Amino acid sequence: MVGREVEGLEVTVKIGSGIGYPVWSSTGQRSSDWVIGQFELDSEYTANPFSIEFILKTKAYERYNTYYFDEADIGIDDFYAYNTTCDQIPQCPSNSVHRNTLNNVTSCYTFHAAAMSWQDAYYTCRKEGPWSALVSVESQQEQDYLAGVINGDPGEFGAPLVCRDKIYLCSRPVSGLYENWHRNQPNNVGGNQDCLLLEYASEDFTWGDVDCASAHPFICESYFVV
Repeated sequence: MVGREVEGLEVTVKIGSGIGYPVWSSTGQRSSDWVIGQFELDSEYTANPFSIEFILKTKAYERYNTYYFDEADIGIDDFYAYNTTCDQIPQCPSNSVHRNTLNNVTSCYTFHAAAMSWQDAYYTCRKEGPWSALVSVESQQEQDYLAGVINGDPGEFGAPLVCRDKIYLCSRPVSGLYENWHRNQPNNVGGNQDCLLLEYASEDFTWGDVDCASAHPFICESYFVV
């Protein structure tokens, strides 16, 4: 929700043709980043078939093919429904490996050996849960951790994983943050290499750029503050 003409987003639940009951709302401009919202329904609703409605409100209107007060963007990226309470929602996939950092952030990684394009990998990660996305490597410590897992370091990670020497598709880094490109990378060969790989196994999986339509194994990451 971003823009000075944003009024709000409301989520309502309806049974049959009844009046929707608001279960979650947010007003005003929030952020250009995605924000997670969650709500629970009690048995009064779940005992019957129900529908969930999203009501997006802005000051914008159109008159004679001209738009007014249109500086408002409200988007809903994904919606997840769980048959449990919010505090029982699994934060990490069951097959993930966990990494805890000094700032009380836990990251959970799943390694997918089946090759996919960036778009297919992105949607596969999003299906793992509301906190999951293609991994974004944000520090040398995280880079070293992932390289160790991929290489199956038995001293730190237990039994070796079966993904040694694979190249892994990631989210492209945010400009100005940590980068670990291999020498002469990114080179954008052909003018269409817009995606990132943990590519060079012999050098601790330094990064290379590739065509996003090409298929590669990939890593998903879920993270949360403990």
